[in-house]
Amino acid sequence: MKTARYSLLLPVAILAFQLAGAQTADPQLLAEISKIKAIDNHSHPPRVVGPGEKDDEFDILPCDPLEPSDPTTITRPENPQYLAAWKALYGYLGLRDYSLFPVILPGSFLQIDPTETKIKTGVWREELERPIYFIELRDGYACGWCELKDGQLILVPHITSPQPIRRFSHLDEAEIIGRVTGVAMRIVGGGLSTLSELPQGGHAKP
Repeated sequence: MKTARYSLLLPVAILAFQLAGAQTADPQLLAEISKIKAIDNHSHPPRVVGPGEKDDEFDILPCDPLEPSDPTTITRPENPQYLAAWKALYGYLGLRDYSLFPVILPGSFLQIDPTETKIKTGVWREELERPIYFIELRDGYACGWCELKDGQLILVPHITSPQPIRRFSHLDEAEIIGRVTGVAMRIVGGGLSTLSELPQGGHAKP
């Protein structure tokens, strides 16, 4: 009987506690909230129209009086820059990848041309003149200058980079995705805090 009595009293106690804790909303606050418009001059909702009807009230500044004009050269769909960007691949350089530091910083966003997968050789006058490649590894990706010798793909870091030269079996352990053709990167912050954690030292010759 005691158990049944407590079972009946418990819901009543909970309801009483909820009613006691309820608060009455401030009338002035409710009045201000009721003045907020769901749709104002910054909204652009189109109206549902019937056959033959026209909706020209969806914007406070109607564009009907403006004469039609051709798109600018840079915004035309046949712009070569748009076409190149549409065909390109994009990659993200890891926050601990200092292979080309300080030319390309960790955390950079890379544009990649997938049509250039063959390593070019030559004498390079400047650092950015030498092709930079984006490579797929078994456990991730890498970015850097490349050489191909005796079936090995050699990833050559920048001379000031703390990372060593790395060698991979070409096609078995590493494959070139394409050439890096564009870079977007931060010059402050990013992954630079991890630089002190990497091993320091010179580079061995490939």
